[in-house]
Amino acid sequence: MALSKVDVANMITGTVGTSNGGFAVGSITGATALAATPALTDELLVSDAGTLKRIDFTHLPTHVLLDDTFISSNTANVTYSSSLITGDFEQYIITGSAIRVNSNAKGNIFAFVSSDNGSSYHTTSGDYVKSMLVGQGGLSSNAVNSRHGDASSIEITGNAYDFGNDGNAGCTANFVLRCYNLKNLATSTAVNRYFQVQTAYDDRDSGHGVSGEGCYIFMDGTAEINNIKLEVSHSNTFGQGEFRLYGVR
Repeated sequence: MALSKVDVANMITGTVGTSNGGFAVGSITGATALAATPALTDELLVSDAGTLKRIDFTHLPTHVLLDDTFISSNTANVTYSSSLITGDFEQYIITGSAIRVNSNAKGNIFAFVSSDNGSSYHTTSGDYVKSMLVGQGGLSSNAVNSRHGDASSIEITGNAYDFGNDGNAGCTANFVLRCYNLKNLATSTAVNRYFQVQTAYDDRDSGHGVSGEGCYIFMDGTAEINNIKLEVSHSNTFGQGEFRLYGVR
């Protein structure tokens, strides 16, 4: 007989109805550990008001880690292809921690999007429109710089103060890039794909800390975005850091 109910008395003793085709606690503790985030189609066993049911992992989390890339040497770019940027999630979040330009060279971190899985990227001025507020810790006036208008990329650093250190060690960047509505649910207009930027990094020229926050709006066409690439300007590359991609339901 298959087990369909959870016996509270058996739960107390550490056995789940083994006489009815169930299993003991040892059946779980003795099994091979997954040691990773479950796949979205992996199934779990739950008690629904005392009735055992199976549930896909996809129904449990709100934030799912889809990719974790750690860089320790010269890397041209970090790209998330259509195998990761799918219609499964309402939002995507890309984080960068302790990012350095290779050989501590200069270079800002840019993101580009693609609608054909990377065969081509939107890189022309006017493909994006930005609205950013940027501050720098060394300013005596506590001024905040406003940067807005057409852009050819999503500028994660830059906008008022450049990142990198021209060969001097120590400069890092950290950021969160939140991507909304990449599938473009309202295909009658392109102006509804938003990218929210939060960034903190070292100013290339002064070494002071820089913080920036704002958004970019994608303007070039209505097709679904299925690929995002991050790279460094000035023909430089990434040298160190960790990039993570999350899907948000």
